[in-house]
Amino acid sequence: MKTKADGFRRVALSEKTFSFPKSAFKKEMRGGFTAACALPADKTVIKHYSVRDKMLLYCSDGKMYSFTDGECVAATDKVFTSPPDVIAITAEGSEKLLFVTPDVSVTEGSDETERGVPHGDCYAVVNGMLFSAKGRVIRFSAPFDFIEFSTDLNLGGYFETDRESGDVLYMCERQGKLVAVCRHAILSLGITGERTDYTARKINDGYLDVLAGSAVKTGEKVYFISDGRLAESGTATTFYDLPADADLSRTGIARTRGGFYLLPLSDGEKLLCFKSGGDCGAFVTDGKGYVSEDGFAIDASAGELCFFDCAAANGVSRVESNLGVQGLKRIGKVYVYNGVGATVSVSGNGCERVYAPEKPCESFGCGIFADVLSVAIKGSADNVEITVKYTVTGD
Repeated sequence: MKTKADGFRRVALSEKTFSFPKSAFKKEMRGGFTAACALPADKTVIKHYSVRDKMLLYCSDGKMYSFTDGECVAATDKVFTSPPDVIAITAEGSEKLLFVTPDVSVTEGSDETERGVPHGDCYAVVNGMLFSAKGRVIRFSAPFDFIEFSTDLNLGGYFETDRESGDVLYMCERQGKLVAVCRHAILSLGITGERTDYTARKINDGYLDVLAGSAVKTGEKVYFISDGRLAESGTATTFYDLPADADLSRTGIARTRGGFYLLPLSDGEKLLCFKSGGDCGAFVTDGKGYVSEDGFAIDASAGELCFFDCAAANGVSRVESNLGVQGLKRIGKVYVYNGVGATVSVSGNGCERVYAPEKPCESFGCGIFADVLSVAIKGSADNVEITVKYTVTGD
């Protein structure tokens, strides 16, 4: 539309304002970790767990505590000399946790030592049996009796992986089968209840060199690092190149949260975060502390229990708009208010303009065409407003 002013005809620009309130930036976020709750002040936490939505703490007094509503309640009165492994089981019709160390194993709610649960490098529950792997040996319990591993009367048993596959590093259930990620191969075992013959089918991915601690199941796929690349193993195996700054020389234990694969890098100073599909891709973000089960972490310096926020991993707040009218729009000017310290992105139809405001109110030329406009903010600015001025160039 054109208007006449002072004897001249000039183009009248339409405008649209986008608001990004302070809450959009998650100010409490530190490199993808958001504060969840404070740790108990009267206990020194040695290790944190999150299993079946339960927050568990192993403390300096050698006891396991369940952390609920800001209070620590003893999960068992047993005193452990080292942090136990925690395994979720279903026993006597209810969900329980099994605590296992090299010296002792105890069921949640009890202080009695259980019978002969073998301590392993990794565990899995498949078709009512508990599997415990140590080196190349996989031991299994009697069906629906997770603490009975006796080989008498074929109640429990064991088998070994072949030497070529190497030690078992990780196990999980997938579609009713036991999947074992070994040092150099992935094995799939059908669990039928027969005690004498377990046939391991090698998933044909060629020779692998799996990084210890890097394997974890996300959805129905298993992820791990092999030969410096991230492997996604499902019906087929896909390999992804890692970011150039993904230092694998020191890594933590891989975990998963919200469908993301999480692996602490470089002694916990950075975190590899990956989700296949869409535009998530692989990236590295800052994040101190370690990642434990379900993406929870402890920042010991801050004394907080935190979790990894996947949706806001990069601190980006984004909105899209068709600007309320049909047709192709030409974005002429972008006005940014309170944007100092933030990065502003305006994009549409394959083009993008990025601005870094240095004044409380600043305008920028744009010159892109868009059917649908996307405006995004990244940074620590508060209550940002962005006004775009545009004309409609066609239907």
